[in-house]
Amino acid sequence: MVRTQSEEWSKGQSPIVELRGVSKQYPGEKRLALAEIDLAIYPGEFLAILGPSGAGKSTLLHILGLLDRPSRGQVLCKGISANELREEARAELRSGFLGFVFQFHFLLPDLTVWENVLLPLLISDDKREAGRLPRAGAYNSTDQGGIGVASLRQQGSYRTKRDLRTSRVEKMLAAVELLDKSDSLPEELSGGEKQRVAVARALVTEPPLVLADEPTGNLDTANAKLIWNLLAKANTQQGTAIVAITHSEELAMGAQKTLRIVDGRIVDEKK
Repeated sequence: MVRTQSEEWSKGQSPIVELRGVSKQYPGEKRLALAEIDLAIYPGEFLAILGPSGAGKSTLLHILGLLDRPSRGQVLCKGISANELREEARAELRSGFLGFVFQFHFLLPDLTVWENVLLPLLISDDKREAGRLPRAGAYNSTDQGGIGVASLRQQGSYRTKRDLRTSRVEKMLAAVELLDKSDSLPEELSGGEKQRVAVARALVTEPPLVLADEPTGNLDTANAKLIWNLLAKANTQQGTAIVAITHSEELAMGAQKTLRIVDGRIVDEKK
């Protein structure tokens, strides 16, 4: 059997994140949203998750990304048990290895395309320099005590300085074919363009793992394929592990492995 480049990256390595016997039951609900899930995500892996609406796909992704806690079972991130960690520690762990792409782009409306993609790098650098997490409000566009529009634009010559951050932003915008839209605001972009910016933002910090929750759900066929191909390219060329939810059987065929979830349980897994 011929191994793909991404398979070679994962060969002999430990999981980035692992679920052991994970179940999730929301308050007031009798039915389990997830039931006894065992799943490990390895470096360089590309996993597509399929299943009907309400099957538990997004819940699974949120637990993998430390955005939610399981009712039972264990979540390990880089070998560290995340179950008992406080929210601040979980956020710090999450920021060190994860990028997110959601069905809605969640771009900050008052920031340009360039600034939206640059923002994760500024936050990452700020945390390294300060030795702590960003202050409350760090993602607010109104700049109330955090990294918002005003403080972004007080960074001096970041738009012209040829440093690592500038290089990364240029590289990502070129990859999603939006370098010519650098100075545009989100309201000036099409739906497909906004989602491409969201992908660039998720990848700019070069995280080991990107979680994508139906990133093509609101797009036409052409843009859906483009977004999926961008994720696949990050996987094959950079070794980024990708876990993506999709309703498209056609798109899922392009992944290294597919997982099907029904009623909170894994019912099928194929390579």
